Amino acid sequence: LYAKENWFDLITNKPIENSPGVWGLKNYQPICPEKRPTLRYVINRIRNSLGHGYAKIKVPKNIKKIEMFDKITFEFKDEKKMRGKKDSFQITIKMVDLNKFIKKFQSEIHNYVRNK
Repeated sequence: LYAKENWFDLITNKPIENSPGVWGLKNYQPICPEKRPTLRYVINRIRNSLGHGYAKIKVPKNIKKIEMFDKITFEFKDEKKMRGKKDSFQITIKMVDLNKFIKKFQSEIHNYVRNK
């Protein structure tokens, strides 16, 4: 879990479907009020989900080790109530794609820190 103020701008602000594949989340469409959510928006909502303790790991029964990355999923939910309106967010991501995002984000942070 990272502080929003640290390195948040290193995440591309393109709509998730237009984000480069190296970020790993291009093929996901979250359930949310945003019509074309950006990758930065999605990651912020995932961060909120982790911060509020609502993330589930789903492991299918009888999974083989070789299938782990493709079969295990993470479900993230985030809810906000603002002025009587409910703002719900939900996304389920395969472990393989979440791993791609983490590696890319770490790479961006390392490059930023080295070049500072």
